[in-house]
Amino acid sequence: MVAALLFMCGACQPKLSNDLTSEVEPDEVVSDYSDLSSDDGSQPITKQLERAPSLEISLVEEGAQEQQLQAAQLTTSWYFDNGDGSGTGYEADSPHPLQLADYDEYTLQLNGENGEILLSFSDNYPPQSVSVQRWDAVYAVGGQDIRAALDKGEHVEADGNKILIIDDGDDYIYEVHAKWEQGSSYYAFRTKTGQTAAAPYEVGKVAVISDGIQYEPYVHFLYAGQKTENGFLAVDGVPFSFEEASKGLQNIQYTDDFQVVIIGSDVKSFTYSMYDYKFEIIYGGERSLIPPEEPGEYTLCLDVTWGGADTNEYMGLRYVFKIVA
Repeated sequence: MVAALLFMCGACQPKLSNDLTSEVEPDEVVSDYSDLSSDDGSQPITKQLERAPSLEISLVEEGAQEQQLQAAQLTTSWYFDNGDGSGTGYEADSPHPLQLADYDEYTLQLNGENGEILLSFSDNYPPQSVSVQRWDAVYAVGGQDIRAALDKGEHVEADGNKILIIDDGDDYIYEVHAKWEQGSSYYAFRTKTGQTAAAPYEVGKVAVISDGIQYEPYVHFLYAGQKTENGFLAVDGVPFSFEEASKGLQNIQYTDDFQVVIIGSDVKSFTYSMYDYKFEIIYGGERSLIPPEEPGEYTLCLDVTWGGADTNEYMGLRYVFKIVA
């Protein structure tokens, strides 16, 4: 969300700062647009805009169709000379690019090849200078505090209005900072890798065999996590519902040959739980299956954490079966 403040003054200049965004260091190279001319090439551009330009970006990759989208426009400071000795300006504050919650409209899908991103500012109004930074998308934190992630960004060299793109298998969030005599504006977009990374572990399968028949479970996502240099990134699934899990499940007769089969080698841990027909717990957290002691209907849950012993990533799944004893 962007908060804007409109003001008018007789002799004022726009503020060119952004508290949340790292400024370009003095020794960093920025793209210089100061020698650009008007359409016919005769005179330098001297027009003014009442609003800061938008940024259109185009992705050009070999063997792929060109993609175009408008970047998210973020913190902006702008000033317009009314020509009568007065001026009109506005300040618009926004979250840092790493704090944006939704990049669906601002994402370029790479195809695994190298290419170029072309920057085009609206109203034929190129800036005097442009600087570009990017962060690995793993540092995106939504609306949370991003101070710890700011120094993880890296400068990206822009050649005029072009940025070289190398698809190295990671997703990135880009920040473009453009400056004019009238003010400055920040823009953001995301690139999504087209490479298919090898899975760090294999998620196997779970089944029940009873009376020689194999039965498939209802599968519920519990959690997933990844260890990074800044700690663990983790996500939980939606709350588990017995009613939802029971829909469509076959009744499995508990026979003498009843067994639960875990198919796959990348298992970090697993536990069994059993519930009665009212979904009240009978036991939980057991390392082995305990058969029902009384006739009736039961819900059997097997919670498996997949990940293997040598990986920093893991996923927890719940496998649910309906048993009749």
